[in-house]
Amino acid sequence: SSKSPSQQSPPINTGDSPGDSPGDSPRDSGISLIYHAGDGPYSVTEEEGSVGGADVTWFLPQGVSDAPVVLWAHGFARSRTFHADAARHAASWGLLVVTMDLPNPYGTAEEHADYLAQTLLPAALARPEAGSKWAFVGHSAGGLATLLATAAVGANAWVGLDPVDDSDANGISAATQVQAPAFRMLGEPGSCNANNNASAWNLGSNSWTIHITDASHCDFELPTEGLCTTLCGASDATRQNTVQE
Repeated sequence: SSKSPSQQSPPINTGDSPGDSPGDSPRDSGISLIYHAGDGPYSVTEEEGSVGGADVTWFLPQGVSDAPVVLWAHGFARSRTFHADAARHAASWGLLVVTMDLPNPYGTAEEHADYLAQTLLPAALARPEAGSKWAFVGHSAGGLATLLATAAVGANAWVGLDPVDDSDANGISAATQVQAPAFRMLGEPGSCNANNNASAWNLGSNSWTIHITDASHCDFELPTEGLCTTLCGASDATRQNTVQE
């Protein structure tokens, strides 16, 4: 783009807590893919299916072998629908992305983490297009579930989209066990993200925290819809694009 980031995106603050130094290069993870918001160079085929009794959508970049796998989890009482556009964009940059309707959307973070780590991940890695690297991405309660999954089985990266810890503070415990490069993205504190209670997670030196000014909880969904924006604050296309970047 001919525009600078400051011209096209809301303010972003990074490196604001211990372990959040942008100087700790993520290149050390071995992942060299360069990702930008919007569509990448690969066409994407979508495939509907079921894994372990849960509906899933596979976003498959065409012409890519050994593709890094991304398991992308939705928030509490939500569905894979609300991350379809984001997953499609990511796949177009050469990632094999799978979204899912988590079994029992009102279930516990432990139940969802077990499904992600023990059922969906092996199925994803068994696909012929898949390589040996994987990442977990999760929004809201899905951020906690994917963090627990990362602590349990590892990953090449974890991304939390305005994640939310539960009343048992399971994320505080799990965060200390995460060795993967960790990217925590936060909007403004509010009721839908438990006033940013996931900011208390100590993810260590191999992590980054990104605050997106004025972002609502719904800005981390793409697409989002009226129920979320009514309960959790209005969405904004520019902020949503910033999340993707």
